[in-house]
Amino acid sequence: MIALALIFLTLGQSPDNLIATPREFNRIHYSDNRLYFAPYTGTSIFFYRNDSLKALTFGDNPLSVIEDFHLTSFFLYLCDGRQITKHYLMQPSSKTIYKGNSINRFGLTESGDVVVIDRRPDRILILDPHYKIRLSITDLSARDIAAHREKIYILTKTEVIVSDQHLNTLERIPVPQAMKRIITADGRPIIFTPGRKRIYLYDQTWFPIEFENNIRDIATDGDKLFVLEDYGNTVRIHNIPDH
Repeated sequence: MIALALIFLTLGQSPDNLIATPREFNRIHYSDNRLYFAPYTGTSIFFYRNDSLKALTFGDNPLSVIEDFHLTSFFLYLCDGRQITKHYLMQPSSKTIYKGNSINRFGLTESGDVVVIDRRPDRILILDPHYKIRLSITDLSARDIAAHREKIYILTKTEVIVSDQHLNTLERIPVPQAMKRIITADGRPIIFTPGRKRIYLYDQTWFPIEFENNIRDIATDGDKLFVLEDYGNTVRIHNIPDH
């Protein structure tokens, strides 16, 4: 159940390129002009607005794991590593849309499909808008995925595979260094590994970007990078360089 909890956590005073939060977070996500924060375990995710964090509470178990999450205008999708649940933002209801053995990551396409990495066995699934398995491939060991419009970006140890919504390969991009996560900035892949300082942005070729502090997670609105730093309570905002 989603409820807008009456929790307002004032953020620390900071310059425009820094958000200092009053608690530690593990994941961040940018959606509908808002930056969302998730702890590793808990009953809520949070969004940043007007120098405060407001809580969206989805359950009552403080040990609930938030391995990955995505939002749309009406729904919150959560993954705890074993299942993906869909929570309605406008009414107190939810449902499980997929159960797996070891769900690594998932993503949403604009057409309403859900793309899932399930690691036991290694496979990538596409669930249709009714959450039935539409496609499944088992010959690809994926580390992470990202969806942008109707393209799917699959990160492996050695390359980024760009595919269409039917998992037909459109492009293969060798990576300069093995990384664990991928996001896209308006279709430009960005790869990184939590705990490191360097990321790579792809724009015809890979461009390394070095940060002062280690990274825990990154979100983007297409123009800016929101970098959650290693301690989980600071987000630095960087313009994406033009190349």
